[in-house]
Amino acid sequence: MKVNYQSDFLLLVRFKNLTGNIINIPDYCFSLIFKTAGSWNTYVVNVDRDKENERYKVINDTDLLVIFNSHNLGIGKLECEWRLNVPNDLMPDSEMNLVTVNTQEIELWNGESDDMNMEISMELITPYISNSEIIADAIDNHNNDIDAHANLVEQIFDSIMELTEQEINDNIII
Repeated sequence: MKVNYQSDFLLLVRFKNLTGNIINIPDYCFSLIFKTAGSWNTYVVNVDRDKENERYKVINDTDLLVIFNSHNLGIGKLECEWRLNVPNDLMPDSEMNLVTVNTQEIELWNGESDDMNMEISMELITPYISNSEIIADAIDNHNNDIDAHANLVEQIFDSIMELTEQEINDNIII
C-alpha cells in the first residue's frame, strides 16, 4: 500500500499473540510510535483503552483505529515501535517495559496514493508476556533446582573425600 506522505490516513491496528490468533487490545497503557526511514519525525499514539483522543479510536475489543492527521512523517516504509508497560509485581516499579519494532508494508511516498477506500491495516504480534504468578513459580522451581544441584555436588564431594581418605589409609607405609 502506498500513501502520499503529505496525506492524512487511517490505519486499523489488530493485535495477535505468538500463535497468530487475534487478541483483545491490551487493557493497560501502551504507546505506538510511528516513523519512516526518510524522516526524523515521529507520530506518537499513547493508548489508554478508557480514554480515546484525536489520534485513536477503539472500534471494538480487537480493533484500534489510528488517525494520522497532520502527521509530518517523511518518505519511506512505515515503522511502528510498540512500547508496552505490562503490569508485573516482580518488577521494582510494578511494570515490565517491553518494546517491539515492526516494519509495515505501508510506504509513504511522494507519488499518487493507492485507492484510499481500501482498508489500511497492520498487525502487531505481542511478545511473550507471562503472568507474575507463573514467573514466580518458575523462579521458585529454578531455586529448588539450584538447591538440589548443590546437594548433589555436596554428596559427590563427600564421597570423593571418603575415597581419598581410604586411599590414603591404604597407601600408608609403616
